[in-house]
Amino acid sequence: MDEDGTRRVERPWGYQLRARIAAALEKLVGHCNHQQLVYAFSSSNRFHLVIDKHYHVYVAQRDAIPSGSFSTPLVELGLDISAVELGDGAKRAALESAAQTAQAKFGRPEWWVS
Repeated sequence: MDEDGTRRVERPWGYQLRARIAAALEKLVGHCNHQQLVYAFSSSNRFHLVIDKHYHVYVAQRDAIPSGSFSTPLVELGLDISAVELGDGAKRAALESAAQTAQAKFGRPEWWVS
């Protein structure tokens, strides 16, 4: 049990976490037009990919990230917007690449980042 009384959640396998990250990014892409995607992924640190202590993955504004969560600015994921707009295989490859980048950032131990 955690200090807040919730059950401790086991860390998901790498492929599971990568799939959650890709799903969160795909959800965001599905709700945004081109201009919004460009803003979110290339011109601002305002939006972050968040992985909370229960391994839920979502996109949030920087000031809405819960303490104890891992986050990285979307701009650091290097999502290829033009590939996303091509759709099909190009979109899947772009999302997978961004998910792998996020997973690599999440997987580094704290001493590595500090």
